[in-house]
Amino acid sequence: MQTWIALLRGINVGGRNTMPMAALATTLESAGCRSVRTYIQSGNVVFTSSSRSKPKSPDINGITKLAISSERFQLIDCVFYLHAPDGFGRSKLAAGAERKLGVPLTARNYTTIHNLSEMLDAD
Repeated sequence: MQTWIALLRGINVGGRNTMPMAALATTLESAGCRSVRTYIQSGNVVFTSSSRSKPKSPDINGITKLAISSERFQLIDCVFYLHAPDGFGRSKLAAGAERKLGVPLTARNYTTIHNLSEMLDAD
């Protein structure tokens, strides 16, 4: 089994869609995930599983056209990395990436990703 990080969107945001992390872990375990661990109250999960989800036909040319000169991106396997130094909220690339990749997206900041990575290293 491979270790994965799931960044679920819309969980415990702004007091809506409240789901206790213990309930989320139980739900993932019932779906076949193992060694489920959550990080903060916002749908960040580390787990092991033999399943995986990858964009089937991403529109890389369309993504490139959305990027401005200061932005950088990479699609590596099933992870889309974006550096938007002028602001994520102002980025047309960030706003259009989900449509161009053809899969649902969510985002986290560097600190959260770093902390999740440390959880992986602890294994």
